[in-house]
Amino acid sequence: MPNVLIRDAVPGDMTALRAVFRRSSLSNDGDRPNLLAHPEVLELPDRAVREGRTRAAVADGDVVGFASWLGAGDAVEIEDLFVDPEWMRQGIGRALVLDLIAIACGRGIRRVEVTANQHALAFYEARRHGNRAMTIGGRRARHRGPRRLRPRRARAAW
Repeated sequence: MPNVLIRDAVPGDMTALRAVFRRSSLSNDGDRPNLLAHPEVLELPDRAVREGRTRAAVADGDVVGFASWLGAGDAVEIEDLFVDPEWMRQGIGRALVLDLIAIACGRGIRRVEVTANQHALAFYEARRHGNRAMTIGGRRARHRGPRRLRPRRARAAW
């Protein structure tokens, strides 16, 4: 993995975060036509950043990925996970997931959940995050945006 710093995102990162969000969302050929037909879903709000719930991956001074999370009772839910297409498959997504797992552990939370579209499910199914396997449950979650087309819930418990 390249030399990447993972840190809290700040409001000044929003332009870069929005660019990563858009490029990453449109990088999937299967999602692109639907997203372009509904450009409003390609808008990334700043709420998670303002609330301190977004972590940014920075390489060479540029934001190359980010993840945001929600406290969901006895679990942490990965709300967003996006990596710039030029930086995909270099371990950045995995590092962001491991970072969120560490945040959950630091809060005494022992379960991480994620809602993902069919394309992103492969990422969670194929990888082990530390010694914790992300497993896919059969429960459907509600539709919440472009990255959640045909969503299912994935869970990691340790």
